[in-house]
Amino acid sequence: MNTDLPMIESCDGCAACCLVQGAPPDYVALKLNPHFADDLSFAEDVTRLKNLPVEARELLEQYLAQYQQKLIPNNGPCVWLSADSSSCRYYEHRPSTCRIFERSSPGCFYYRRLFALPPT
Repeated sequence: MNTDLPMIESCDGCAACCLVQGAPPDYVALKLNPHFADDLSFAEDVTRLKNLPVEARELLEQYLAQYQQKLIPNNGPCVWLSADSSSCRYYEHRPSTCRIFERSSPGCFYYRRLFALPPT
């Protein structure tokens, strides 16, 4: 974590990093590029993807179908994002990219600025 930036105590109610993903990024990559499953860096995501709850899988599949038909952009809010709570509906099933994204990191502050959220 970068100690030069202010500390954000919680992600609750923010979701700025989820507002431009479209869908869980590593799962999109695996679905659109099945050969990525052979890359060891995707091993955990391959397993998680296989074990998604039915509803989470259906949202991902609907997103991919609409995206591939160019009916929706790839940079909208993640389909797993709950608009009511500004949190991930399938947090325990999130992919590696979402797991390693750090609160109070430069990326966190980038997304917060992008959506005009206060820095803390």
